[in-house]
Amino acid sequence: MSKRITKQISHELINFAKRVEVRAHFFDLNATSAFEFARQMSSRHLQKKNDKFECIMVKHPDPNFKAIMKAEFVDGSVMEIETGEYKASDLRGLFYEKAEEVEDVMASKKK
Repeated sequence: MSKRITKQISHELINFAKRVEVRAHFFDLNATSAFEFARQMSSRHLQKKNDKFECIMVKHPDPNFKAIMKAEFVDGSVMEIETGEYKASDLRGLFYEKAEEVEDVMASKKK
């Protein structure tokens, strides 16, 4: 079960993300959660909080391609995972967990 991410937390942590890219075959049943996650991340509310953040959905032509989510963060770190076993809420939780780690790293550099 994923940790609940409130709107306030997501609006704060989105500032530590540069980009999210979801790649999957459109009709792959295992990619439904990945595309739902990407739809949620392309919210205009998140875009208002970080106008440099981009969310990209790429429809892969190969029906056997395993759906992946790749996220890039402001500290240069990259998270890439196969999404087939996750629900959209789990993907969101993993994404924001990583963004929180980046926030901590950036805060420790300022000290």
